[in-house]
Amino acid sequence: MGLGLVAALGLAGVACSRAHETSKSGFIAANWQGRGIALVDSATGQRRLLPGTESATALSWSPDGQMLVLELPGKLFGTDVYTIRSDGTGLRLVASSAYGPAWSPDGTRLLIARDSNGSGVELSTIRPDGQGPRRLVRVIGGVFSPVWSPDGKRIAFLSNDGSLNLINVNGEHRRRLRGNFGGHLSWSPDGSRIAFEIRGEAPNWGDIGVVDLETAERRNLTHRPGDDSGPAWSPDGKEIAFLADLSCAWTGKCSPDWEAEGPREVWLMNADGSHLRQLTRDSGRGYDDPAWQPG
Repeated sequence: MGLGLVAALGLAGVACSRAHETSKSGFIAANWQGRGIALVDSATGQRRLLPGTESATALSWSPDGQMLVLELPGKLFGTDVYTIRSDGTGLRLVASSAYGPAWSPDGTRLLIARDSNGSGVELSTIRPDGQGPRRLVRVIGGVFSPVWSPDGKRIAFLSNDGSLNLINVNGEHRRRLRGNFGGHLSWSPDGSRIAFEIRGEAPNWGDIGVVDLETAERRNLTHRPGDDSGPAWSPDGKEIAFLADLSCAWTGKCSPDWEAEGPREVWLMNADGSHLRQLTRDSGRGYDDPAWQPG
């Protein structure tokens, strides 16, 4: 929170802090309209671009906040997985013909997915230097948005039927939560919940939801005209960053252009869905799915 805002709300004291659980940590990384990875200050919304990352997607931070893992288009087809330092240097190939990278909580390995010759998808781990690949499990059907649990013991991913799947890192004890879970999963730092997209119909094309992993209870955090997507939990668990396209097409105030994209701006909300506020106002096509830098 900026100093000016602190001064303006100083008299509100405790009441304000309850209404707005501000996270104090880091940058939010997201590709900005195909121009490269933008590091957006989570307090001010100011951004800077990392050069040479125009096609980077599927970003995930290392636990120490010093590196990003990402996808870039493959030289022949598909995507390859790379790492890059947070200052934009040291781009390094980790795995070819792979996707869905995510860092392990201890920072020693990366989770990746690979199509397995038409017989499913292999989930594997690999060291950040590209060495020591280990196959975890082969999944029949698609695997989307794989993410590692904060304690490093489980992996969550989406399958073709829209269900949310939980599996131990040794490939055993697969649990399936059926229902319409949209893309881009984000695990809460305490490991108890997962935020996800809820794909809907006009005028609510997309909302952000959360599921309790013990009870399997789901609820909406957002519910409004437009398209909310790409949830990313803050490292302290107090906030969730997400994308929102609230253009006039969703409200019926203009004719929708279905070929157009965005503008998708970065928004923040408290982890209970309260106090929604817009962080960026950069217009254009906007941002891709965000990743919040660990503190």
